[in-house]
Amino acid sequence: MSSKITALKPPNVANDWQKVPTHLKADGKKLWTHVSGTFELEGHDCVLLQSLCETLDRKNQAEKDLREHGSLTFENRHGELKSHPAVQIVRDCNILMARLRRELSLSEEEPPDNRPPRLRYGGKK
Repeated sequence: MSSKITALKPPNVANDWQKVPTHLKADGKKLWTHVSGTFELEGHDCVLLQSLCETLDRKNQAEKDLREHGSLTFENRHGELKSHPAVQIVRDCNILMARLRRELSLSEEEPPDNRPPRLRYGGKK
């Protein structure tokens, strides 16, 4: 059996930088539009921005699942109380979003002195 691995290709930076990716949900599209319209980003930043928007959509879906479930926990087949899997997804998404936001330098204000320095790849227009 032959297996073919294909790499994910970033958007065509020359033409597609300002276009909102079609697979994003409403909040992801709104974030893309806001960030690309507010901040001066370089072409390679679109990959990070796309990850940020996808992560927001994933986080929103996990939060919706938690609301539908009605609880942060569930009982497994042995009667043990376990954390709902969406709790970890939300937590991981929050961490990833904070890191991507820092990488893109999307903060409007300077971080306090006791914080690690943010990386300067983009900047406010």
